[in-house]
Amino acid sequence: MTWGSEELFRTSRQVSRNVVVSGRRTSMRLESSLWEALEEIARREGGSVNDLCGRIDSRRGEMSLTGAVRAALVSYYRDMLESAEADNHKSCEHSKS
Repeated sequence: MTWGSEELFRTSRQVSRNVVVSGRRTSMRLESSLWEALEEIARREGGSVNDLCGRIDSRRGEMSLTGAVRAALVSYYRDMLESAEADNHKSCEHSKS
């Protein structure tokens, strides 16, 4: 799926799921594409969705858990993009030498 594709908007309905954060069960309502992203990041980081939500919860301050998860997802993928761009830039400079 590409950014802005009709399929993304058509298939990304909100879904409620339960997560366990700090030993307490709570529910969050996120778009299905965000649940997929949360699962992917948890796999990449070697943990579970509950673990990842717990880490986000411990840093969220006054923000709602759902809002903090959305912000964390954006931040994670921005960091990945910046890292890839930096690596690409270094590779281009190295090949010019």
